Amino acid sequence: MDEKITIVGAGSHFTLGLLGDLYRVNDLWGGELVLYDIDEERAKAMEKIVERDVKRRGVELKVNATSDKVEALENSDFTIVAIRAGGLKALRNFLEIPLRHGILQVVGDTVGPSGILKGLFEIPAVLEIAKTLEDLSPKALMINFTNPMTPICMSVLKATRVKIIGLCHGVYDVMRLASKLLDLEFDGIKLEAGGINHLTWVTSMKYQGSEGSRHL
Repeated sequence: MDEKITIVGAGSHFTLGLLGDLYRVNDLWGGELVLYDIDEERAKAMEKIVERDVKRRGVELKVNATSDKVEALENSDFTIVAIRAGGLKALRNFLEIPLRHGILQVVGDTVGPSGILKGLFEIPAVLEIAKTLEDLSPKALMINFTNPMTPICMSVLKATRVKIIGLCHGVYDVMRLASKLLDLEFDGIKLEAGGINHLTWVTSMKYQGSEGSRHL
């Protein structure tokens, strides 16, 4: 395989967890992994960490880091977006401004006033990436991890021709919680869920093929 995989916002620790999944997909080996971050120092630091990790695991991936958006997105086949526009300073404001008006949100990255504020920051930032990708790599698939997930994905679909999917581990967190609370093996749990990201309802749970509600 010679596909180019670009991670946007690669200077974050989130990248290491993400790569743990990528390493398991042998079909992605042999390509190029580009770590893109507007903070060049963080991108280069992550490059060294990933290069050591790739060598230790015996994974065939060519690893490069850059702070140049065009270099990162040009000829990209898969573009993974995991950014936090405005950094931690903005995140603090997303939480503290509503709190001053009596609204407490612990995370606040999806709904309520904190979610709206975050969306006002994140949507333009992701759209800028998407429009650049549309020009440089129109066949690329954008894989988004940035919240608020649903408004971001809808905005990209409406404003560009970029193909995008949104991914979140939230349902798997529910499975891990069910495994712990109900003393069940994780691999035996199957869930069906509906709703939008971070506002999800479990509509069905099965354990080892049988109805899981009897374990509640």
